[in-house]
Amino acid sequence: VGSVGVNAGDTLAVQQGATIIAQGNFNIQVSGTLMTLGTEAKQVTFTSQDPTRFTDFASVYKGHWGGIVCDSSAHYVYMRYTHINFTGGPDSGGGAQATFDFEGSALDKGVNVVIEDCWFYGGVDDGIHLAGNITASIKRNVIQRLGGPDGESMNIKAGVKGDISYNYIWSAANNSIKLNASASNLTQVTKMNIYNNTIVDGSFRKVGEVVNSILIDANASANIYNNVMVGNFAGLNITHAKTTKKGVTSYTGADTLNCHYGNNLIYAPADSLGQYIYRVGGFCKKQSTDITGTGATLC
Repeated sequence: VGSVGVNAGDTLAVQQGATIIAQGNFNIQVSGTLMTLGTEAKQVTFTSQDPTRFTDFASVYKGHWGGIVCDSSAHYVYMRYTHINFTGGPDSGGGAQATFDFEGSALDKGVNVVIEDCWFYGGVDDGIHLAGNITASIKRNVIQRLGGPDGESMNIKAGVKGDISYNYIWSAANNSIKLNASASNLTQVTKMNIYNNTIVDGSFRKVGEVVNSILIDANASANIYNNVMVGNFAGLNITHAKTTKKGVTSYTGADTLNCHYGNNLIYAPADSLGQYIYRVGGFCKKQSTDITGTGATLC
């Protein structure tokens, strides 16, 4: 019936089998440690009490409650076998909140975030948003119908490192997986291993912009292997932007020297979208180990 605060130095442990029902636009604000200890047999669920949440399709993007928000002093997050549904309620400024948001870790030694075997369903903005000195393990999750007209399923930035693997992402609004860092602060490097993910039917709700299944941008790098991207508006985009002013060339795109990729399967649902399997003007090109195609039948 109200927002929950986890103070610095404190731990909130949600026991296996628990169901937490938000009766309004509340959130869980973490400055300490959060652990949701679900098991395959006894899963944890965070959800809304709104009776329309399953019967009204538009209600998926209504923003029933505020999700989980970790501030820069949060110490550790461990989430297993946990459902987080119907998030995106507005913050104090009126902006939609992410399902899980770890904003700018400031701890010198860094923090660990483990999100494994979880389910995220229905929300207005980003699904998993991580920024700062974080080591992350994001594995075997199902992320469905995140983002209304905008919002990444995973938005990873500002120095995060780790693994994104074996996830199933369906119907993303914006990019399904996005990595970036800073074009001006070259010591801030985001680097992830992105492998064995399945990305389906994404990027069609974003208006006026071509967005991607996987986007590597702004001084970020990744190893991208064995992913399946089928039925999305666009496939893999590793940016390679450069500008020249007064004879000096500067790069504002991905850290392409440290980007490696291959063994990906990418099918576009229409022939007209074939140009976006690998973005024209981007860095990445089809590898000999990749399989690609276009058209509804093949897709």
